[in-house]
Amino acid sequence: MKIIYLVLFSMLCSPMTSFSDVKIGTKKTIRTVKKLLKNGKIDPKRTCLDEYIARNRQLWKKMGMGPFTTLGTATGAGVVVGMTAGGTGSAISAGAVGGQAIGGALASGLIGGWIGLAIAGPAFIAYEGTQISRFVKINRTIRVISNARDGVEAEHIMKFTQKYLKKYPKDKKYINPKKMIHIIAEADENKLLCNGKLVRKRGVRKLIKKMKKKNPSKLSDFLASRKEIFHYIHDMVEKSK
Repeated sequence: MKIIYLVLFSMLCSPMTSFSDVKIGTKKTIRTVKKLLKNGKIDPKRTCLDEYIARNRQLWKKMGMGPFTTLGTATGAGVVVGMTAGGTGSAISAGAVGGQAIGGALASGLIGGWIGLAIAGPAFIAYEGTQISRFVKINRTIRVISNARDGVEAEHIMKFTQKYLKKYPKDKKYINPKKMIHIIAEADENKLLCNGKLVRKRGVRKLIKKMKKKNPSKLSDFLASRKEIFHYIHDMVEKSK
């Protein structure tokens, strides 16, 4: 709570400052942030960018490996079942010869594979769509934080501010791109965006339970989403009235 009031006071009374040791601004923001973190030019203790980048990598791996595993398992199971049934049926058929039995097994296996594909298809599409959506959202947040740390009214911070004001139009006289930059940069500097304090849903009770046991939860449970950052900013505005 003290941190919130400190950030709010700084936002309203302090001159604009940049919290980044280096300028991140570039069209290839994600790649640049990764490079700067790797080279030690951005201090991980003073930013949440490293946590968001780690989540970016997790989602990238899931998009690359998860769908194939899911799809392949269902299709493979269909082939095995189909071939087993086909082989058994052909073997016990009157007058069946070896070649016919094998042909029957292969044909049934092919059908089983298509059945497996039909079963896995919708699940594959849903899974992939979810991962892509999460990946895009994380990358947008990384770009917004990067703009804020640069202290410039760049594309992503401008869009972020517009979307915030669309959700909270009455906050227009309190929030503008410059103040938004300061709020996000301060929140990032204080690790508020990645310590779980801004997380409102997504299994908060489960997270608290695990934290009490000193058992780290999933990285995604600690990272604030755009909606949660919006709520945090709006809460600050309400407290300042």
